[in-house]
Amino acid sequence: MGGESTATVASMIRDVGKAVCTIEDRLAFSVDGGELGEALCELQGVVNAVSGLQRSLTVAASRSGVAQGEGLRTISQYVASRVSCDAGVIRRAERLGWWLRNFDLFAAESAVMSPQHLDYLRLKLDNGRTRDALVRDQQIFVDIVAHATWDEFITVTESWLARNDPDGEEPQDQIDKSTLSLRKGQGGRLKVSGETDAVSGQLLETAIDVETEKIRREDIELGIERSHGARRMAALLRLAERGAARTDGTYSTPLINLVMSQKILEWCLAQDAGLIEPGTPIPLDPNHPDGRCELIDGTPIHPHLVMALLVKSTIRRVVLDAKSRVLDVSYQARSFPEWIKTASLIQSRGRCDVPGCDAPHRWLQIDHVDPHSHGGQTNWFNEQPLCGGDNHFKSDQTGHIPWRDRPPPPRHPAPNYRPPPFTQTE
Repeated sequence: MGGESTATVASMIRDVGKAVCTIEDRLAFSVDGGELGEALCELQGVVNAVSGLQRSLTVAASRSGVAQGEGLRTISQYVASRVSCDAGVIRRAERLGWWLRNFDLFAAESAVMSPQHLDYLRLKLDNGRTRDALVRDQQIFVDIVAHATWDEFITVTESWLARNDPDGEEPQDQIDKSTLSLRKGQGGRLKVSGETDAVSGQLLETAIDVETEKIRREDIELGIERSHGARRMAALLRLAERGAARTDGTYSTPLINLVMSQKILEWCLAQDAGLIEPGTPIPLDPNHPDGRCELIDGTPIHPHLVMALLVKSTIRRVVLDAKSRVLDVSYQARSFPEWIKTASLIQSRGRCDVPGCDAPHRWLQIDHVDPHSHGGQTNWFNEQPLCGGDNHFKSDQTGHIPWRDRPPPPRHPAPNYRPPPFTQTE
């Protein structure tokens, strides 16, 4: 019965996808502005309802143990291993779905309450002191969302929080609001944002300004032209690098882990020596071990960005086969040495071996496939990079094989409907 029900739900969802294609066909012939505007507003309610359905399905699948039945830890890994999607999207839907179990009215009004509204309520308003009041006042927030703008919604929620939780965990003037966020953007670019208190802020600003002035004078001497903002970022990086160094100028851990093939390295050296003709293509190929130039987490890097680092880098040679698999290395000890860990991260491109897991490379641990306590050896054939969660979830049994050597999970077949390309008619 369970399989039949699931198939029925899946077929209904496929029908929705076909209906979307029908609307796409109709859209090419719609020129009335009023009709298009009304359709766009109606669509937002449908998007909210679909988001609600995604939350319900995610929680239901998680409670049914779908992922564990496939040897995976989370339902987000299960979906991401079969469909090309961001595991974080499924994880956020699951987290919000479990939260809505305590708020029946919010869950019932999924066409009105968008994921953004619900996430704001969950993160900003819900805590141990306000939970009962929030459950009681669900109708108030549903009415606000239905009749107010987003800015008005924020104003009302802040007033509600001040009335129901005036002091928070401690007096407001003692709350430490210092925060720093580092997020990767397009092309691996790092986006830095945050805030701190006034005193610490002035300390940071002064230190950056002093270092920026040093860099400005150096730029004048060297004839380098760049913006004030570029110099300030260079100053921040210089301060961070200086702070991470030991007293003797060395570092406890590499600040940059770069994977570059010998062919690319030779190209960089020839380019620096002026032996490469202008316009000559760079021999980059992410699918070939002899054409890689990337960070250890797999982010592609242009060779020009790393040429200045070669003079002060520690270069370690790792030999890969034609399938980008590191050749055999071994070390008889309880813990894998650092160079095996680095080689493992190079081979996996900084990803957890469990399919669908999107843990960052800094969370990974190099684990014994067959546990050391059961006679497993510390060698290249018995290692696998796992994040902490998947490492602890893994069964402590001998005789199994790493995820990368198992048959890949079946990919979800592409739907048999395709939205036609939109063409504006004259």
